[in-house]
Amino acid sequence: QKYSKSKLQNQSNQTYNTNWQQSFWNFIKTWLDDNDFVEVKTSGSTGTPKIIRLEKKRMIASAKATGNFFDLKQNDKALLCLPCDYIAGKMMVVRAMVLGLDLYSVEPNGNPLNNDLITNIDFQFGAMIPLQVLNSLQNQPNQFDKIQKVIIGGGVVDNLLLQKLQTTKNQCFATYGMTETITHIAVKTLNGIHKTNLYNALENVKFSKDSRECLIIDAPHLSENQIITNDIINLNSTLSFEWMGRF
Repeated sequence: QKYSKSKLQNQSNQTYNTNWQQSFWNFIKTWLDDNDFVEVKTSGSTGTPKIIRLEKKRMIASAKATGNFFDLKQNDKALLCLPCDYIAGKMMVVRAMVLGLDLYSVEPNGNPLNNDLITNIDFQFGAMIPLQVLNSLQNQPNQFDKIQKVIIGGGVVDNLLLQKLQTTKNQCFATYGMTETITHIAVKTLNGIHKTNLYNALENVKFSKDSRECLIIDAPHLSENQIITNDIINLNSTLSFEWMGRF
């Protein structure tokens, strides 16, 4: 069903039984309020975890960049199975709002496809952490195949999972990003004919490295300042790199 702004605001004012549902609606309430920013917890990729403010206009820019990279269209079905306490879950909601996606939200547990609400639905887009992907491949492989494009973030895709992904029918991608970059700014294709070891930049993103061989991100539409990471890389070009580990 479609939601008007007033209907969304009305539902976001209700109390929900589960933490994940409450978190989902709390974020929608925040997104629709009069502030031009959202406060988000960082994961600690660039230093000590903290609360930072992200401008909503930059979050919209990030959503549009993702839509362009993955060729997402209005009314495409998207699966949200990540908690909205953190940026990855929040941005799936923002992408749905900005791009006009048909968003299905399920409990963000370790086996999210084990859910009668989404049985046999064909999704065009979904986001998962590696554990969710591994469990889905073991328990609901046919349902996993029905998500055309899956982005995998929040952890390293190890060799075991990478091998399993070679047998899937859909397209799977590792993402590189953090709260400070409003989720992913680079994507690596994990299976199919375009499989690569390189992370490739989304639009308007450029890469360099510092004296430690660590990645520097230049993404003016997402952050006023360059973002200096603790990730050691092989710089392939200003638009691609190979991730080697943490400094």
